[in-house]
Formats: sequence, C-alpha cells, structure tokens
Amino acid sequence: MDARLAKRKRQKAEAGPLKNKFESAIHDIASAFKKTDGFKHAQTKGNEREEPVRTLFRDILPKSYGVVGGEIIDSKGHHSSQTDVIIYNQNNNCAFYSGGSHIIAAEAALVTIEVKSVLSGEEIVSIVKAASNMRGLRPLGRT
Repeated sequence: MDARLAKRKRQKAEAGPLKNKFESAIHDIASAFKKTDGFKHAQTKGNEREEPVRTLFRDILPKSYGVVGGEIIDSKGHHSSQTDVIIYNQNNNCAFYSGGSHIIAAEAALVTIEVKSVLSGEEIVSIVKAASNMRGLRPLGRT
C-alpha cells in the first residue's frame, strides 16, 4: 500500500469521532434555537439560545476552564456589557455569582463570544460597540 494512501486513510479514520462530536453539537444548538422560535421576549430567547453554546465549550474544554455568561469587571470598577459566553481559567480565578449573573474579573477572562441568531448590520454595530467597551477594561490597571 502506498504510504500516502495509508496516511490519508488513517487521518480520515481519526477525524470521525471529532467530526461526529461537532456535528452533534451543531444539531443540539440548531435544536435549541428551534425550540425558542415561539418566544417573543428577545432576552428570554437569547438566554435560551446561549446555553447550548456554553454547554458545547464546557464539554470540549479541559475542566480547568470555566464557561459562563455575565459581565467582566476591572479593578477600577469599569464593566463590560452583558456577555453571552465568557471562558476563563477557573484554576486561578473564580466567578462571582450575583442575582442570576456571573461576574468575572478582567484578569480572568480569556475569551468572550456573542451568540446571535441573525447577524444584521445593526447587530454588527452592537457587537463592535461591546468589543470597544471590552477593550477599555484594564486588567490589573494596565491596558
């Protein structure tokens, strides 16, 4: 058997379980979106659609990473807008829980994700504004 062909077959076989995991996650997220079609309140619909995305990251990331939704705050008291998905290192930091939302120190946040059902021009402006707000946070008082 040609070495290149054997390598191709091996790569294809290895990709199966990973590919299946992500395809399944996409179906779970699509299903969650479909279940919320009847909701009229945008915040309720948004909250329900964010959770499957957070669950995906909780499932695939090592347990040393926390995945929550909430706000990020810096040492000067400046805070982000509500953020759908925040990934942080929970071995070195903790998430504070207040009234149904998580608060993450700016030093702890590693990644933020916004979940959108429809990406319109208005939503893009909103995302850019939120990212600009996030960029203004000062972990440990530094840029």
